[in-house]
Amino acid sequence: MKKESLTVVLRGGTVVLRGGGILPPRYMVLAMRLGLGGLFIQSAYTKLTTAGGWAASGYLSKATGPLAGLFQSMAGNGLVDGLVMIGELLIGIALVFGAATRWTALAGSAMMVLFYLAKLPPQGTWVSQQIIYLIALNLLAAARAGTFLGIDALLEEWEKRMPVLRYI
Repeated sequence: MKKESLTVVLRGGTVVLRGGGILPPRYMVLAMRLGLGGLFIQSAYTKLTTAGGWAASGYLSKATGPLAGLFQSMAGNGLVDGLVMIGELLIGIALVFGAATRWTALAGSAMMVLFYLAKLPPQGTWVSQQIIYLIALNLLAAARAGTFLGIDALLEEWEKRMPVLRYI
């Protein structure tokens, strides 16, 4: 039995996945979307239930690099703590339900860039979990991951009538 390889075709800024294998690519993208959504929800839940407050305040207080002062000043700030936790929760829920996946990926990417900037190399690592999240979120956005078993699929019909929805 011949196995097809996974190919990526760029069409108008959208990544179209084709190929064979055990699962069709759209199921793999769905698994990535659900997995990342679950990780964001779990991270928000951990911050909510950790004794003594925000679990990542230690991360910000140990920031390094040229922006260290900025990030260290945010450590322990109740507003920042709440915004990060709510942001993670909303990003996670939107990914799980495939809602506004492109905007969700943009918000998650912005969060990951900020966390990466808190620990720039050489003190931090060149490839950290934030970079992996960033790559995965951008893949989900490019593949229009919410259009398969997600709320974004419902918007496709409306998108034909109102092209502005293409950017959601």
